[in-house]
Parts: sequence; C-alpha cells; structure tokens
Amino acid sequence: MKSLLTIASAAAVALTFNAAQAQEMRDAPNPWLDCGIGAMIFPDDNLEVGAGISNIIWDLGTTAVISAASSPDTCAGTSNVAMAVFIERTYPTLEAELAKGYGDNIAALATMVGAEDEAAFTAALRAEMGAVLASEEKSQALYFAALEAAKS
Repeated sequence: MKSLLTIASAAAVALTFNAAQAQEMRDAPNPWLDCGIGAMIFPDDNLEVGAGISNIIWDLGTTAVISAASSPDTCAGTSNVAMAVFIERTYPTLEAELAKGYGDNIAALATMVGAEDEAAFTAALRAEMGAVLASEEKSQALYFAALEAAKS
C-alpha cells in the first residue's frame, strides 16, 4: 500500500508539472487534474496534486480520462458541479425567491453562473419557471434554465 501511495504521489507531481505546460499548448482540460472524481473532491486550482492523486488511486485515472473524452465541458468547470449541488439543496428556497423576484439565494446563483446583470438574470429565470415547474426533475430544469438565463 505504501508503494502504491508513493507511485501515485510521484505520478501526481509529474502530472502537475506537465499540466502547466500542456495547458498553455491546448485548451482541452487535463483529464487527471481537471476531470473525474479527483477534480470534484479537490476543485481548487491550488489542490491539483490532490486531484491527480485521487484520480490515480481511485481507478488509475480511467474515469477522469473517459469524462474528458466524453464530456469535456464537465471537466475544468467543476464550479458547475457546485452550482448543481447548490440548486439541489436550496431548490425550495430558490423557487420561493424566484416567485418574489429577489433573494440571497438568487444572488448567489447569479454569481455562481457568472451572470453580469443580476436583475436581467432573475427576469430571464423567472420567465422559464413555468417550464421548470412542469418538469419532473425541477432542480435539473432550474440548472439548465440558469445557464441559459446567464447568457441574456
């Protein structure tokens, strides 16, 4: 077990060193540092070594590489994972605040999604609430509606 951890640590250090160079040469995320379970556990850029070690220990990076190949938009954007968790946990409050047209959770959601104009974001999201409420997966529908509202 100790040798496996040593190998994983050495590989993560090598990946971190090469990741900086590789990231400059291409726009695609580094599978071992930006994707997979490791990136979800260690979303902070300062913890890339933790992400690399986690991905290697978990399944030698297989899940991370597959997620990078099949859905690269879920990689480097782990903030979207945090936003999805936020929506899932606060959905009833978000629904009530959207009915009123304002609230702390709406403001937090606008920040998470990167909306430049919170009022426009809120208005666009409110316009989609009928479709959200009609959906079987309300949290998921609100997530996608928030992504679209941020574009307006």
